[in-house]
Amino acid sequence: MEATAPATATQLVTQDADLLPLIIAQLDLPTLRHATHVSHAWRAAALRPSLRQWAACSLSAFLALQPPTHAPPWSCVTIARLAAAKPRLRALDLAGCAVGGGGSAAAMCAALPATLQRLEVSAAVSEPAVLLASVLDCVAALPHLRSLGLEGILNQGTIEELVRRKHIVSYAGAARRMPSLEDFSLRLNAFTTRRRDEVTAFLKAQAAQAPRLRRIGWCVPRSQGPHVHTVAASPRQTPDLTLDLNISCFTLEELRPLRIHCRVCGQTLYRDLCDYIAHPPQQRHISYEIHTDVPPIDDTVAPHSGHHDRLHCKSNCQGELWLVDAGTDASFSPMHVLGRRFAIACGPARGTYPGLAAAIVQETELELDFMDSS
Repeated sequence: MEATAPATATQLVTQDADLLPLIIAQLDLPTLRHATHVSHAWRAAALRPSLRQWAACSLSAFLALQPPTHAPPWSCVTIARLAAAKPRLRALDLAGCAVGGGGSAAAMCAALPATLQRLEVSAAVSEPAVLLASVLDCVAALPHLRSLGLEGILNQGTIEELVRRKHIVSYAGAARRMPSLEDFSLRLNAFTTRRRDEVTAFLKAQAAQAPRLRRIGWCVPRSQGPHVHTVAASPRQTPDLTLDLNISCFTLEELRPLRIHCRVCGQTLYRDLCDYIAHPPQQRHISYEIHTDVPPIDDTVAPHSGHHDRLHCKSNCQGELWLVDAGTDASFSPMHVLGRRFAIACGPARGTYPGLAAAIVQETELELDFMDSS
């Protein structure tokens, strides 16, 4: 009779039904994919819905778990199966989803688990209007949903198509009951759109349907450093969305102080600026705008061609352009967001246009960086 070799420490650990899930929980997604092919026990441990890896999913996470040459499409059907298999899912990003039609989109949204706390469509999908209609129809059935990000599908075109399809009288009819919602991000611009009154009515109606809503706006990521809302109001404002609309404006977190300087000569125009709104550009040569009621530092600016409501840096680095607008004449001035007195044009040189101002987060020494708003 042949003697059996004693089990190694590794074998004892990896075959222990209590220890194996603890080990699997530490794996990254590509390694987790390999673990599903080791044995039946490993596969069962790797696919347990309670694993932290299954708390959130997106296209990149989905692909990391698939065989490199046989990855199924990131589609409504696939996501519905994922939701059914992972009933404890808390965060899901539908960016890149192949929608395929209203029926499959509706079935997918109906399959979303009630545990979901964050639902995003952070980038473009096929059939965005179809997916928007299905998402809005399902959100009332997600009692724990705290964050809804629809930048990839909620824009001027899709909401107009939704109004036509659903025979809704106005944009406000697209608002949905979401009792737990706190953050709502979208790609509707309440200040420069041709349907500004409709957008404002929609935001106001949505605020009324979400009593815990505190932050609403177009949320865009930086290439590095902190994340900011494209539109972010001062933390000193009372966050009561039902009272003052012009909204699209509340912060993800307390605003970080800015230093704003002329990009050409380096002259500091603002220091320790904490009360401001960052906003997408209203003119093509501008990258982003800062709106505030705080005036520039004394003696750092001068009137442009004698106009005291158009201010350039005291070295006049921008020629015929001006950096700080304090005017109210709509034919010459940009729209001042939320009625802020001063609008500061920011961005690097573009073509024949000179560099403008730069807004630097003093804490990180990184410039605010906004994606193109077109």
